[in-house]
Amino acid sequence: MGNAHSRPRRERSVLRALKRFARAKSVAVVVLATVACFGSVDVTEPNGDNSPTPSGGNTMSATIDGVPFTAFLITVTDAPSLLKIVGIAEVNGALRSIQLYVRGATTGTLLLGEPFQSEPGPHTSGWIFIQPDYWITGGDQSGPLTVTTLTADRIAGTFAFDAKGGSAQTNPPVRHVTGGKFDVRF
Repeated sequence: MGNAHSRPRRERSVLRALKRFARAKSVAVVVLATVACFGSVDVTEPNGDNSPTPSGGNTMSATIDGVPFTAFLITVTDAPSLLKIVGIAEVNGALRSIQLYVRGATTGTLLLGEPFQSEPGPHTSGWIFIQPDYWITGGDQSGPLTVTTLTADRIAGTFAFDAKGGSAQTNPPVRHVTGGKFDVRF
């Protein structure tokens, strides 16, 4: 094995992102579970230079309860009939994750929080993970996901949603995601 500088730039970039990512085992479990459930995952560090922007290739940004969220690591799973986009950010020393699930993706606006049913058709959900808790859309907690670009290898759009805590002890009981943007390749 050569030294780190002899590795291709993309490999070094991915390794740096994975090292940062490994600091939080609970978020690592989420990505590993994604791989186990859906097969392959494309792990991309935005812009490859550790300076993500809120728009452009392989980016995700939003605010969670008014706190800026800009993903430093994005995973995309394109399983048959289900697209899962996961953005991971570090905010005030804690890892946070926004996850968007889309079945039957098409351009236009879908409502996050539609239940996943056994029959085919567009169904979506939004999740937030902030160690050690999670929040999910559904019922009264929902919001729009607008897909503006959809090609064979790229999806881009905007999102906003309210998500309810995963248990009665989750604090706060509801989180608000606003101004969400994503532009990812898969």
